[in-house]
Amino acid sequence: MSATFAIKHMSSGRFFHPKCGSSNPRNDTEIVLHSDVHTNMHWKFVLVKDHWGYIEHVASGKIIHPRDGRLTPGNDTGLVVHNDRHWGALFALDAVNHHVIHKGGK
Repeated sequence: MSATFAIKHMSSGRFFHPKCGSSNPRNDTEIVLHSDVHTNMHWKFVLVKDHWGYIEHVASGKIIHPRDGRLTPGNDTGLVVHNDRHWGALFALDAVNHHVIHKGGK
């Protein structure tokens, strides 16, 4: 079992959270920033290939996607949780520089 974590937005100090805080959010539920940390905003990294993997919502098993699910999303594309697992939902965690990197390079 992999470690669970919260994802903190460095400049605001708030945390990634499925909108409305549900333990089982619907597909395409937006990821928003929230001040408090609670059970339904825990994530885990599921390694797929090399250093790329899915960021999985612990409570629901859904993963973070760019809103359109594309491998190369445009600027300002929001993040959602969704059941589908594909190349457009791959991320890498850079603990040294405190970055989450999308497979498409953003």
